[in-house]
Amino acid sequence: ASYSWDKAETGFGVDISKVSIVSNNLGDHQRTKLNIFFEHRLRLINNLLDISPGFAINYFSDFNWHFFPGLDMGSELNKNLRLYTTVGYTYRTPTYTDLYYQDPTTKGNKNLKPEEAFTKEVGVRFLKKNFSALFALYNRESKNLIDYIKENEEDLWQANNIRERLKNINDIFDVTSKPLIMDIDTGGKNEHFEINIKSLESAGISAVIM
Repeated sequence: ASYSWDKAETGFGVDISKVSIVSNNLGDHQRTKLNIFFEHRLRLINNLLDISPGFAINYFSDFNWHFFPGLDMGSELNKNLRLYTTVGYTYRTPTYTDLYYQDPTTKGNKNLKPEEAFTKEVGVRFLKKNFSALFALYNRESKNLIDYIKENEEDLWQANNIRERLKNINDIFDVTSKPLIMDIDTGGKNEHFEINIKSLESAGISAVIM
């Protein structure tokens, strides 16, 4: 639902659903989901500036409650040019495949935690009748990214939270200053490679093996 006020708009809603799965491989599971969201948009300085704080509260019956605030701001520099910025928290709940899948080379992990991230973006958008352009800077700081790894060559690829392994890396650096090389083969999920590289570099990893 949404309501308009003097120089402001308020939106909120509630969504509840239940998901069930019956599978020879993944097993029999069910999950209840509840999503509550709220956003309030303020227009200031003769509509030249708008500020939109908001939040989402999510509940998953197998992962409990999560609270994620966010903030959007924008300014109309002229009728064609808009400056904007947005910050907020997001997360992704492990899928049933991440949790329970198993085949001769891969297995899930029922102890996975949800992925979490803090995102920041600032940009300029240009709009004209037959032309549009956008320039933006984006940053994403992730925690508990889910990826498939294995400790030894003979092991199966198993879903793990990457940030949990970084704790072990920090333990290693507590007792040695030698360069550390790490095998981070994504096991088929290459979309996480760039983020993993940045996290590992920040942790002090000298090289990776693919």
